[in-house]
Amino acid sequence: MKIAVVGADTRLGKRIAKEAYHRKNEVTAVVRDASLLDSVKYAVIENDRYEFGSAPFDLVIDARENEVKITRDNAVSVLKPPKELDPEGRRLGVYEESAEQGEYIGEEDFALAALDLAESADAKTVFVSSSRAPAIPEEPNGRRRYVVF
Repeated sequence: MKIAVVGADTRLGKRIAKEAYHRKNEVTAVVRDASLLDSVKYAVIENDRYEFGSAPFDLVIDARENEVKITRDNAVSVLKPPKELDPEGRRLGVYEESAEQGEYIGEEDFALAALDLAESADAKTVFVSSSRAPAIPEEPNGRRRYVVF
């Protein structure tokens, strides 16, 4: 799919663009400042007020705010975060959809939920949340151990 990520220079937008890219989509980053991008793997439009009326995108993900708006075939889905959106949270790869605001989710899992919702045919508004990942145990020397869950 051809996906435009508006706000791909924001912390959350970077994660969503990266997730879309790793899912083998053709990603275009729509940003205010291209120098803030972590990668040059995407096409870049340096203008966050870009009009998408006639643009050749299958979907547009607007990640300029914590609430992510996904537009596909003139239908809009909205993904709302829980009370705490943790930038340091470890990726669990699972999340729950709800009609009510949850307590917590890591940004990696929020990006995962955004792409899953974008790829579904349903236009809906949902909250997502997950449990906190357990802390990574440390060795006595202060190094972190690899733990399989």
